[in-house]
Amino acid sequence: MSERSARHVEASKSSKDQTTLSALRETLKHPVFLLMLGSALTYLVVPVVTSEVNRRQALRELRLKKASEIGANHTEFNSKFNVLRAVLETFHDNQVDAKPTREEFKAAQKELVKEFNARRFELAEKEWWWYRDLQRETTINKLVPPEMMDEFNRYIDQYKKNVSDSHDAIKELWIVLKSPEYVAGDKAAEGHIKEIRTTMAQNVDRLESERTGIIEGMSRFFVVQ
Repeated sequence: MSERSARHVEASKSSKDQTTLSALRETLKHPVFLLMLGSALTYLVVPVVTSEVNRRQALRELRLKKASEIGANHTEFNSKFNVLRAVLETFHDNQVDAKPTREEFKAAQKELVKEFNARRFELAEKEWWWYRDLQRETTINKLVPPEMMDEFNRYIDQYKKNVSDSHDAIKELWIVLKSPEYVAGDKAAEGHIKEIRTTMAQNVDRLESERTGIIEGMSRFFVVQ
């Protein structure tokens, strides 16, 4: 092929390329194409973005729900535990005031054991389980960032120990009041019970204050995300 022919072919090819490029530009600017492109992008991108937004919103709502549940469980425990404590103190005060016969006292003591155990078992149905459920759901749903889970679990362990210590704080009075040797109004016994109640009140109040701090710390993991 001569040099002239080669240049002609090259020029012809370049002209076709320019024509094709020009046609492509016109197509890309055509309203119908732009509409189709917009629809395609909407079809592909919007569901992904919407899905992520919905996921984040669902996690946020779940976190807030858990924060609310933590507060509700804390309030419920305090309420039922304080009733448990009041059952013991009220029993003692009533027996001292009533000055019952030995038979009457034994009957009242039997009722005390029945009521105290019933309330204690009712409290135990939930107090040892709700925070374990929270711990499991938090891990499964990744409600707390992985790097913060160790700190969160420490709060769980602190709460568990606090609940156990709170029961121990009223245990001594419970043991005395249900004892066969307990005599309501006995002067020596009254002095001992007064000491027990003073120590118990101090420990229970301290533990409740500490428990409130633990609950507040636990809740923060679900409201700052």
